[in-house]
Amino acid sequence: MPRQTAVLVVLVAMDLWPGALSAQSVAATAVPEPASWGVEPTRLFLAPTARSVPRGQGSFGLTEIAFPWVEVGLLDRISVRTFVTPPLEDLTNAGIVVGPKLQLVRQSHIQAAIGVFQQLGSGWGGVGYGVVTIGGRDTSATIGLGYGYGEVVDSGGSKAVVFVGAEKAIGRRARLVLEGYLGGEAFGLPERTLMAGTRVNFGRWSLDLGAVMPFYQTGSGTPFPIASLGRAF
Repeated sequence: MPRQTAVLVVLVAMDLWPGALSAQSVAATAVPEPASWGVEPTRLFLAPTARSVPRGQGSFGLTEIAFPWVEVGLLDRISVRTFVTPPLEDLTNAGIVVGPKLQLVRQSHIQAAIGVFQQLGSGWGGVGYGVVTIGGRDTSATIGLGYGYGEVVDSGGSKAVVFVGAEKAIGRRARLVLEGYLGGEAFGLPERTLMAGTRVNFGRWSLDLGAVMPFYQTGSGTPFPIASLGRAF
């Protein structure tokens, strides 16, 4: 497994990236969601959106085979995501990442949230972030800023990372997903990272398939795949 995949999965814990449900509405009043909405509108591939998980609902899944995760809505605007990082050679710190998120703004076409991904186990540190999502159920854009602290930022370079993303429904069961990162060298990330692919939904199940393209000061790196399987409950 490329080291970039492991670093991205750990830091963006993948809701800084990995889920809410097909029944969730981003509007202040509940409206039916199309099947294309998917089981995980609270994330892009890995980076979080500003959407919230409804109280008592959630999702679980597996990213890149080795990284299981679960997310639960404690209140309508407060959710917690937990991600397990097994002891792999690619990872400098293995353990558990806990990611509470608080939604501050929830309007029909704009949401805003703050959160943190705190690493537990071997090593202490994490990433705090703020994120805004603009748009409707079928087309939306997300922009956020994260800042690392503790042992997570054990490399030279910027401790801050800007993440952006976009979603576009194509039919009722599929969505195009774009995601990008600028900065975060202190996390071990490239200077720039681009992800692109699709999310396909089958009832409560969703399957993400995409490609990760790292870019360094010396040029572009070798693209590699990313995959995630999730289920709402």
